[in-house]
Amino acid sequence: MRPGLMDSSVFKSFPLHERLILQFRLEAFNTFNTPWFGLANTSLGNARFGLLGNTQGNDPRNVQIVAKVNF
Repeated sequence: MRPGLMDSSVFKSFPLHERLILQFRLEAFNTFNTPWFGLANTSLGNARFGLLGNTQGNDPRNVQIVAKVNF
């Protein structure tokens, strides 16, 4: 089962002229770098019963910085 991921953004707008606005934005996808573990071993007679698998798949944390001009 895939865990819930958190995406976030922070932005600030600066008015430059009457109809000209500069906006800076910082966006982060998978903000807390949440790990995605495999399923637990459910074979009752197995020595690894109840343990998580050795594989771990993650979505990488991506951060982007944007400068945008609105006119």
